[in-house]
Amino acid sequence: MLAGVVVLLLFRRINPNNRTHRAIVSDDIVILRQIGRGPHVPSLTPFAVKLESYLRFAGVKYQSIHGKDKGPKGKWPWIEYKGQATADSEFCIARIDKAQGIDLNSHLSSEQKGVGRAVQRMVEENTYWTLVLDRWVYDKTEEIYNVLRIPWFVRWRVRSSIKNMAYSHGIGRHSKEEVYEILRTDLQALSNVLGVKRFLMGSRPCQHDCAVFGMLAEIMWEPFGGFTHAILCEFPNLVRYCENMKEDVWPDWDECTTKRKSASPQS
Repeated sequence: MLAGVVVLLLFRRINPNNRTHRAIVSDDIVILRQIGRGPHVPSLTPFAVKLESYLRFAGVKYQSIHGKDKGPKGKWPWIEYKGQATADSEFCIARIDKAQGIDLNSHLSSEQKGVGRAVQRMVEENTYWTLVLDRWVYDKTEEIYNVLRIPWFVRWRVRSSIKNMAYSHGIGRHSKEEVYEILRTDLQALSNVLGVKRFLMGSRPCQHDCAVFGMLAEIMWEPFGGFTHAILCEFPNLVRYCENMKEDVWPDWDECTTKRKSASPQS
């Protein structure tokens, strides 16, 4: 229900610049299919930021296509590569790794690989839901609804769907204050793992950095409600990490947001 409502509004009402474009057909180019850019981040979904960051880190030739074409599993992002579609960011990465002989984790020890995997799962399966609730349920300004131009008469349905999904997950059974505390403890754990390192596991990036950055980027630059951003700022090394990742991977960050495009019609 939620996906249908939001996607319908997103592509038929919201951003006329986010139209479906024809992909460049080439066996050596990965076609990244995703929804449109966000006002301050390259995508409003952390999983698209994760996947595109991976493609950039790995030096994979790709073309980003923004449009309403859903993937095989009915979600975004997804890829087309060598005439075959693959859904889910993690499976997309695994397929490209296998096809092109890429391993961003090759320099990690077995212990580091285990820690990286555990941290990524914490961020994607737990921290993610604190972001969802803050954006779609707790924020009284309804900023995300305004950005997406979702009419007032369907907002309650979207919010209700979010609440039901979060309740089924389990995190929605907690109070708002408890959810924020869950976020804080997640970020504290992440901060402890990062320490003073530039990347999650050292001076070189690994695959898990893409997932972690994808999530933190949403909190850092597109927080909407603001409470998640304030909590992130309690951890200076995580803020520094976000800036480092942005500098290394996204030198064209501003050009990949709708705010920059709306301010510069000629670009």
